[in-house]
Amino acid sequence: MTVQEIKGKKLVKGIAPSVEPEALLNDKRKVFLFGSPSYTNIGDQAIAYAEEKFIKNHFPYYEYIEIMDYATDEGIELVKEIIRELLYRRRELRKPLSRY
Repeated sequence: MTVQEIKGKKLVKGIAPSVEPEALLNDKRKVFLFGSPSYTNIGDQAIAYAEEKFIKNHFPYYEYIEIMDYATDEGIELVKEIIRELLYRRRELRKPLSRY
């Protein structure tokens, strides 16, 4: 498995393993699924699979981002960073244009 990076920072294994790092900062709306099982309990695996299918079927225009159970703390920090980046971009858009 290759190490993924976002804005020069390495992503912890288990954060968004099935999406490209650029998808984390694009303008698409996002759905985060925290606590996806990394263990072999088939029932928990089936629940995670059903949740993923439900989200992708009912919210096709959203970016689906999975955070594995062992990467929850790092995933929370990532979501905070994504929110900060989004708020910064919106704040920049609202600034009035300077006059010459």
